[in-house]
Amino acid sequence: MLKTQCSFVMLVALILTGQGAGVAGATNYLHGDTWVQLQGWADDGSVDPGNAAVTVIDFGDASYAFGYKWSDGAMGSDMILALNSQTGLVVDYTHWDAFGLAIDQLSYDGYVATSDWINSYLGYWGSDDGVVWTPHSTGVSGRALVDGNWDGWSLETDTVNYILQNPPDTPVPEPGAVALLATGAVALLRRGRLRAQ
Repeated sequence: MLKTQCSFVMLVALILTGQGAGVAGATNYLHGDTWVQLQGWADDGSVDPGNAAVTVIDFGDASYAFGYKWSDGAMGSDMILALNSQTGLVVDYTHWDAFGLAIDQLSYDGYVATSDWINSYLGYWGSDDGVVWTPHSTGVSGRALVDGNWDGWSLETDTVNYILQNPPDTPVPEPGAVALLATGAVALLRRGRLRAQ
């Protein structure tokens, strides 16, 4: 009985860390009510950051997500710069004194999305749940982060009207992995109740 429980706990741990459940090296994370596969975390360096946000980078052929934790007073630009310095995401940007950061290029795992402002640019999106996305009304330097936020970046090609058309696709765990986790949790609770009786 103990061996079975230990095996199950190990299986749950593998699912939670993303092993065998999708993208290699990704960690399955429940952000609000939505599961997402995170490639890594960055933070503001505080001892006990109580806030968390997720950034999704959609390269068109692949989509990756990263988490950011902070204590108080963070902007969208703080998150993207921390991801640049603390994860494998590479962010090339220009800092315009009056306007803040302009994101010129994002790259990760061999994928590259470039803003040349003639043929393409990076659209900046927001979401409450990682499913329904709307364009941000301000740039990355002008947007204050709130705990539970979702930010997104996607490659856009409408450089005539500059209207965002390609909302990010959030990388989620395979449905079987989440279902297995839920089934296992129910089985553990049942087993605990039976032993208590």
